[in-house]
Amino acid sequence: MKIFFGIAAVFGLLVFLYNINLLGGVGGALGRVILPLSGAVSDVKNNAVGWAAAVFNPAKIIDENNRLAYESSRSVIDRARLGALAEENLLLKKELDFRKKSSHQTILAKIIGKNNLDDAETVIINKGKNDGVSLGRAVVYADGILIGKLIKVSDSFSLVRLVTDNETSVAATTLNSDHTTGVVSGEHGLSLKMDLIPQNEQIAVGDLVITSGLESGIPRGLVLGSIDSVIKEVRNPFQTAIIRSPANFNNLDYVLVIIGE
Repeated sequence: MKIFFGIAAVFGLLVFLYNINLLGGVGGALGRVILPLSGAVSDVKNNAVGWAAAVFNPAKIIDENNRLAYESSRSVIDRARLGALAEENLLLKKELDFRKKSSHQTILAKIIGKNNLDDAETVIINKGKNDGVSLGRAVVYADGILIGKLIKVSDSFSLVRLVTDNETSVAATTLNSDHTTGVVSGEHGLSLKMDLIPQNEQIAVGDLVITSGLESGIPRGLVLGSIDSVIKEVRNPFQTAIIRSPANFNNLDYVLVIIGE
């Protein structure tokens, strides 16, 4: 490092002497060496100053950071939008498949409002009497999952009480060897339970529970869920099954209303 500074000092002195014409006869020879080196040093200095100005310009750095942040946020938004569209397309495909396989007449509806107040688990759909909708009809999700019943119908809108509502009751049966029947109701928006199952009936975790078709407006075969646990009490003539629905009731968007056979 000391050698470098020594050379730089000598070079600087020679440049100075050359510029004030004190080198005499050797000035011409040294000029041919010093001038190119001096120009190179000047170019390096100018480039360094320009680079430093570009790098350490606060306004430019802020603008670049803002641009990068904007592009990053746009990328996240675009990915989220594409993901939502993919999920929606998958759901609509499942519902279309159900409509093709089912013998029931259905109409597609969109959920436009929700009400989770006062322990009421209800949603509003954009279909009503003008679309052939009537009270008591089943509302299904995806490929035949029962999510609720119509409890109020106007000309263009309808109110659906979800099966998770504690006032809901649906006649149901299990798909096991005993074909156990019972009544499924909601557990304050948390889960479903199947009551009035005789103690001698054999039910097990994992058994599928479907609608039995024993009530008007709710056809047989709609999926309610699978048994998650069984509650038995010695002095109770009935046992209770806790049911897990495959539907995400917090993420409902499009549904099908069964309007006829």
